[in-house]
Amino acid sequence: MTRGLNLQALVVLLRWPAVAAFSGGGIFLAASLAEPAHRVERWFDLLLLTLAVLALHGVTSHALNDWIDWLSGTDKLSPGLLSGGSRIIPRGLASTRDLIFVGIAALILTLILSFWLVVRRGTGVLLPFAVGFWSVLAYSLPPLRLAYRPILGEWLAAFPALLACILGAFWILTGHLGQDIWLAALIYGFLALAWFAEHHLADISADLAAQPQKLTTAAWVNLLYGRAATRYVPSLYALLALLPVAFAASAKGRTLLLAALPALASSALALMADPSSALATTRAEQAMMVLAMLEAGLLILLF
Repeated sequence: MTRGLNLQALVVLLRWPAVAAFSGGGIFLAASLAEPAHRVERWFDLLLLTLAVLALHGVTSHALNDWIDWLSGTDKLSPGLLSGGSRIIPRGLASTRDLIFVGIAALILTLILSFWLVVRRGTGVLLPFAVGFWSVLAYSLPPLRLAYRPILGEWLAAFPALLACILGAFWILTGHLGQDIWLAALIYGFLALAWFAEHHLADISADLAAQPQKLTTAAWVNLLYGRAATRYVPSLYALLALLPVAFAASAKGRTLLLAALPALASSALALMADPSSALATTRAEQAMMVLAMLEAGLLILLF
């Protein structure tokens, strides 16, 4: 039995490491690349955006994902190191009803904050928020439930949401978008996508036993080619960052090739981690999170 969602459960639900290494790092990257004058001028707008992203990504997205994954059974079977949701249901910290309530409440808060930003910054704010709402709802909820479909979960939900977060934050601060922020967003986005894919390796067995089956890209590759082949999914995602790195280096100078180092290191970590070991993939995921944050710092210095 639970007594309703309390502060402890809410903190656990937020999954701070994932939020910090995904949307948190993206906002930090955008704010740091924006001109200093605009950062000072628009600090309140940035605060509103950060709170909105925290509510949408940290609370609504995770609440809906925990709810759906508990119903399908995959979270009940997960090894639960970093995977398997926030684990607040099996720990007795919240019920599925609590998750629905807090998810809707956080969604309403996000709508209020987004409306506030529209009033302050104009209707251009609507586009990144529309992408964010789409990604959160389509990723977990039927009928689309993109998290349960190979490739689509990453490319139609997670990746667009992160790009919208970075580009939206930059636009709110500066009122424009240029080549540099697009390249930086793609580089960081691919590294975030790599650890996001690594995250799914530990849950392959649980996902395949779920009803309906949760066919993440990793689980799908496992069915087609075996568990050993799943390591190539996060490895290839990390290597995709080399494309915008090479373009940026050709346009702005070879120094930007330094931004390739975290991508190469992430790819190597994914290849070396035993995909059949939850401990090994979790450690690789944690290291790849750190590398994504280091990449954000490098991009701030290099651009």
